[in-house]
Amino acid sequence: MGRNIPRHWEVRFTRDGPYEVQFRFNPFAVAGVAPPSVRRPHLSQPIEAGAATCVFAQLPAQTGPGRIETWMKIGPDRVTPRFVDVR
Repeated sequence: MGRNIPRHWEVRFTRDGPYEVQFRFNPFAVAGVAPPSVRRPHLSQPIEAGAATCVFAQLPAQTGPGRIETWMKIGPDRVTPRFVDVR
């Protein structure tokens, strides 16, 4: 997990969305917010203190190559997740 480093994942969507996207990370001691982006305006979701995942159940995407970009705002830091799962 990087601090203040932009992170993205190159993906190939096999159908038009929506997709469920789960970000996995080490648990944080404080709450924060996650704003993912997939060729769309930014969305955001709160992250509870102690959580190790953040799930976006209806992330829109179009068939073809794409890039999932995200970071989490935890206190004053921008932190990137370790893994992303797309379903």
